[in-house]
Amino acid sequence: MKQTVVLALGGNALTRAGQAGTYEDQQVNALAMARAICGLLGDGRGVVVVHGNGPQVGALALQQEEGAAFVPPQPLFALDAMTQGQIGSLLGLTLRNACAGRAVRAVSLVTHVVVDPADSAFAHPTKPIGPFFPPRQAQALATRRGWTVGEDAGRGYRRLVASPEPQAIVEVDAIRSLAEAGFVVVAAGGGGIPVRVDQGQLTGVEAVVDKDGDGRRSALLESSCEGGGVGVRP
Repeated sequence: MKQTVVLALGGNALTRAGQAGTYEDQQVNALAMARAICGLLGDGRGVVVVHGNGPQVGALALQQEEGAAFVPPQPLFALDAMTQGQIGSLLGLTLRNACAGRAVRAVSLVTHVVVDPADSAFAHPTKPIGPFFPPRQAQALATRRGWTVGEDAGRGYRRLVASPEPQAIVEVDAIRSLAEAGFVVVAAGGGGIPVRVDQGQLTGVEAVVDKDGDGRRSALLESSCEGGGVGVRP
């Protein structure tokens, strides 16, 4: 069994401090990260990339709310899926372009994770998403929109949403198979799209799973990869 490296990239690494978060900003940042990933390829290793989506899913949620007069806003788990696809596409393209002269097979896999609807995280939102706001503006938004807000990283206040603990990765067999076949797999983006099991059916849950958190999120993916996972968190 080949060793699999699980590389965790933060959503804030794609939209850095002082940047507006345009596609061009994210593209430049993704290219720098992709070049670093090139150094991990070879020697028979499998490579799985998991990324955050906090800034991106929060920005998309804002766009949904602002456009509600024209089109119906979508639930948070659907926004998780949208940003997972967008960031997966961005990383997949830059991985194919970054490794000078080396043919890289990169694939992005839409990934769901099972969570417990009774998780205490739903009563205590802690996951910051979206842009940073000054304290007064953040409190005004919280009052007007029904948000929970909190200070984050000394850079301002952000919206906080529930971040339940993932229990299982739905598409783990596909991730493992693709990594074994030599693909660079972008998976479990944003920690995965949270779902609950309801009478044997999978149903989306209003939350954003932290891709990292206390380490157990990425560790769940690492432990699921055959041959053992080596976590790398820049």
